Amino acid sequence: GRSENFMYTRNGGQTWTYQPLPTDGLCAYVGIKFSDSMHGYLGAFYNHIDHVRFVLYYTSDGGYNWDQTVIRIAHIIEGFSFPENDNGWLVGYHSTICHIFKDSVSVGVEENYKNKTIQDYKVSVYPNPCRQILNIDYSLEHSEIVKLQVFNSAGKLEYHSQIQQKDGSQKITLDVSKLTPGMYLYSLETQKCRKMGKFIISGDR
Repeated sequence: GRSENFMYTRNGGQTWTYQPLPTDGLCAYVGIKFSDSMHGYLGAFYNHIDHVRFVLYYTSDGGYNWDQTVIRIAHIIEGFSFPENDNGWLVGYHSTICHIFKDSVSVGVEENYKNKTIQDYKVSVYPNPCRQILNIDYSLEHSEIVKLQVFNSAGKLEYHSQIQQKDGSQKITLDVSKLTPGMYLYSLETQKCRKMGKFIISGDR
């Protein structure tokens, strides 16, 4: 909640103890997630001059001490999840998605760019699910360098390309036959915008 304290239990809920949280300039907490009894993350909003700033805290001693992580996100974060100590996801306004692993932001998306070059973010990915080949169709308003990245569900980069393309309709065809079946994320990026989505590689070959 909006209090500067949270409560913890070490006996299955029979008793609860208050534990102070960081409060300097606090606006509101987003939430708290622990991957085990010692490691956890705390999200909070702070009033920062003329805007609200999102801060992510980390603890490795069960919440007695909290360290502020180094992360810069332009939009409001609504929720996050950390299934492992150094592997988690944040989601928020304007389709913001960030994957955090080993103190680094590996994947992020902010779709409120003023000058959109991937026209209206109309990107077609097919077939989905796919088995051997994946097609990505989109259109450019003018000549642009386009970067394509594909990540697996653990955030590992599986494919990367960066090519200069002319204006008009575009199509990228990927051979995904050697990738492990499962869910993947793609990031299609120009100088002014980025579009992300997901696709599935079927186990039926």
